Amino acid sequence: MASPRNSERWQPDAGPGGWLTWIEVLGWHGSRRGIHRGRYGVSVLYDEGLSGYQNTGRGGRLTYMGAGRAGDQTLTGGNALLAECRRIGEPVRVFDRLRPGCWLDRGWHLVESVSVGAQGGRLVYWFSLAPVHDKPELANPGAPG
Repeated sequence: MASPRNSERWQPDAGPGGWLTWIEVLGWHGSRRGIHRGRYGVSVLYDEGLSGYQNTGRGGRLTYMGAGRAGDQTLTGGNALLAECRRIGEPVRVFDRLRPGCWLDRGWHLVESVSVGAQGGRLVYWFSLAPVHDKPELANPGAPG
């Protein structure tokens, strides 16, 4: 099947690897904020270039820019939540916006590292996320899908 990044064709599905609408993502994620702890666990809204955040993905691993669009980012709110997930080894669910209204459920990821650095005259947090498909015991910590 062609990628929704460059095609009008998509197919809704439940679970990792499935195409979702925003309503389906919102039902799981529970917020419009990029990083959120909802009733099913911690999840993040990811995209590459659609939101103004400079997220990147390579080889299955994702680099996720922390929360906060203006001024120095701080280790509070969603950034503190992802840092805590790293500390305790709690996986996070990743929903990837491919284009407006079309999302891909990338499944569960572990926060492998947290770093902070200068970006455009301010400090930003960067989170390295790795899929847990090689750790089946973490693939579904009690949440649907």
